[in-house]
Amino acid sequence: MRIARKIHNLTHPKLGQIYMLHRVEPLSPDGKSDLLTVSPDFLCRFLDTRLKQGVEFIGIGEVPQRICDKRKGFVCLTFDDGYLDNLTQAYPLLRERHIPFCLYLTSDYILGRATPAWNPEAAMLSPSQVKQLAADPLCTIGTHTRSHPRLGSLGCEAQESEIKDGKMEIEGLVGRPVEHFAYPHGDYDGQTVDILRRLGFRTAVTCSGRNLRRDSHPLELDRIQLY
Repeated sequence: MRIARKIHNLTHPKLGQIYMLHRVEPLSPDGKSDLLTVSPDFLCRFLDTRLKQGVEFIGIGEVPQRICDKRKGFVCLTFDDGYLDNLTQAYPLLRERHIPFCLYLTSDYILGRATPAWNPEAAMLSPSQVKQLAADPLCTIGTHTRSHPRLGSLGCEAQESEIKDGKMEIEGLVGRPVEHFAYPHGDYDGQTVDILRRLGFRTAVTCSGRNLRRDSHPLELDRIQLY
């Protein structure tokens, strides 16, 4: 198995990384954090180190083309769920450095119908704040379903409802098509991909923990958690 993987990696060299983030918040007084949170200082160091290395930051919409050409590697930043600190903490750092990013929004959280089960006290973006971010060309708005379920455990009809409703509700907020998707919990199956294709999505990201390679599929793009 290891030999097969090495051969595959040689014939399909890594081209870049899509990084997954959730929250960006200062460390608590005890200095501890969780796997879904990075500090602003950590994000600054990551961005500045990569910029000094000459790494190019690109938007999610450019990824399908870049995995087909032979230019140098790249990095793409994405944020899941729709936390308020994406605006108050992360956005100023990204705007200062002119770095593009994608927000994958769960419409129930944005519209105030629910909060994340793993962090019910978290402050989420409001519809007006989503519109503020969407007005910046650096920001691509994507969708993360309506209620953040494990899609692979749902039937086809329920999957389509979650994906389609989330897409339509976020499109209603930003006033333009939403073409990029993140699988909640990284959970999906073949029918999920078929639904995304029918609904006109251009990209979809997993949380596989792997680099992008020449054979990466636009609707199953590998993603690495940044922490």
